[in-house]
Amino acid sequence: MFAALFQATGAFKKRFSQYMILLISMNALLAVLIVGFKWLTGYVLSLLDIPYVSYTNALQIIKNPLAVLFLLIILVLLLITVYWQFAFILLGIKQIENHTFSLRYLLGSSLESVFHLTIWEVIFFIFYFVLILPLSQVIFSSKLLGKIVIPDFIIEFLQTKPLLILLTMAISILIIYIAIRMLFVLPLMILGRLRVRRAIRESLAISHGNFWRLAIAIALLTAVTRFVVYGSFLIIYGFQVFWDSIGQPYSLTFGVLNLSLVQLINLIGSAWTLVVLFRYVLLFPGMNSYFANPLQVDFRSHESTRWRFKSLSTLFLIIAGGFFLTSNIVFLSDSLGKMPLTISHRGVNDGNGVQNTIPAMARTIKDKPDYIEMDIQETKDNQFVVMHDPNLKNLTGVNRRPKQLTLRQITKLTAKENGHKAKVPSFDRYFKYAREHHQKLLIEIKTQPDDSKGMVTRFAKRYSSLIIKNNDRVHSLSYSVVQQLKQKVPQIYVSYIIPYSLTYPTSKANAYTVEQTTLDESFVEAARSQRKQVFAWTVNDPDQMDSMISMGVNAIITDKLSTLKSQINEFKGQPGYAEKILYYFITTPATTGGSNQGV
Repeated sequence: MFAALFQATGAFKKRFSQYMILLISMNALLAVLIVGFKWLTGYVLSLLDIPYVSYTNALQIIKNPLAVLFLLIILVLLLITVYWQFAFILLGIKQIENHTFSLRYLLGSSLESVFHLTIWEVIFFIFYFVLILPLSQVIFSSKLLGKIVIPDFIIEFLQTKPLLILLTMAISILIIYIAIRMLFVLPLMILGRLRVRRAIRESLAISHGNFWRLAIAIALLTAVTRFVVYGSFLIIYGFQVFWDSIGQPYSLTFGVLNLSLVQLINLIGSAWTLVVLFRYVLLFPGMNSYFANPLQVDFRSHESTRWRFKSLSTLFLIIAGGFFLTSNIVFLSDSLGKMPLTISHRGVNDGNGVQNTIPAMARTIKDKPDYIEMDIQETKDNQFVVMHDPNLKNLTGVNRRPKQLTLRQITKLTAKENGHKAKVPSFDRYFKYAREHHQKLLIEIKTQPDDSKGMVTRFAKRYSSLIIKNNDRVHSLSYSVVQQLKQKVPQIYVSYIIPYSLTYPTSKANAYTVEQTTLDESFVEAARSQRKQVFAWTVNDPDQMDSMISMGVNAIITDKLSTLKSQINEFKGQPGYAEKILYYFITTPATTGGSNQGV
């Protein structure tokens, strides 16, 4: 592997400008395609009167054959585009090595590779990318598949179930094994023009007995890349912290330069990693014949002189550099914007009481959150109790749902959590205490299948005027609740909770409460353009808090209120360009191991 690494590094240095143009042009084309996919998806959903896409409205979508058809078409187009992305890189590397590199002919040959696909091969890729994605994303992140992540709340749930953890680990190991055995399928199809069945057989044959060799090589390449990129970033980050402490105008000037340096290192690191990885795969025993043979594409001869190519390359890189510098100035200049509201999740601060109880709220009020988020459910006698879980057993030991007991029965129960205990409160008592202490609430209306038909109407009639007067807000995972509240009381502030952000929704909600794992800056910008707000939940890690602040969300919901306030104070105390650069580094796909969200 080390010999291959040094050999590939030498080839990369020799044709540095060509590899950089290959990667930059691919990213530019992908940026255009991503915008196109977002517009197309939004346009189709609006035509079909589908306000959002989530598991909560899956039945509604399935019942609409036209919606299913259009979404399947978009999915197929997305998969084909991902295939094109791999084809563009693989064919580009081979063209560069064969001294026939031309963006014009590369675009044509990569598109020809796509047109070579059959419908059954497209269907195969639905499963293939699910298998290969965990491995490919380690080194080669695709912005097109950036939404395919596991939300934090699911991971947290799995961590509470030992058997599920073991099952998840076993499935992950199996997927990694299959992914490595199938590693050669795409190169064989793209470069060897093999049909999928033969490509699978060949890949299994080539990787037979070489699993650990391939696994170690990929792990080593990942480790080297991360070490260099992370090490470089830490040095740059340290310099920017120093310049932030000095203040303007130096902090912004060096912020732009340092962010540009991070982007350059990231871009070079990404290009180098791709060259090393794909050369290693293409020159692997059994694969080298496909790499060594001339391309099976009809290239017409072209006589671009050496000086002309270098001139065009230099011009291309200068334009790209100017674009990034301009973008960085805009990106960093916005880092001194308004700080987000602080919202205490379920009324607690770092386990200072039992969630959704008055004693916990009383302690949390002393820490001065902007809002306290809490949950209510309907009881058997059509009253409202403060409770998050659909079953009372976890907190009270009573194996009943709130809808199975009256409010009086539930409020006699004692909830225990975090070494504390307290009575389960009615919403009336909780709401009254908050108003008496001038504490604003973010009220989540939980829904259950057996809720009464007039539940939302009853809630609005009883509490809407007080909610508006106290500047409280409401949010709900139920889109029906959001619609009904806005229809009945247009003045009430309502946010729609989105557990998984696939597309930007269309609704009358004032805001969107989005699970932070799948939240990205494009969503925040879309909301801002429509004068809607974005609340991120549940953000407990300091680095994630910094990312959300840098992203420009309007509010952050957290279990660790004191930590969030501390992070916000750090941003207020300095220009915060270092944190903005950190946010960029964490969320940009490539060699960083970031989240694929992009900036």
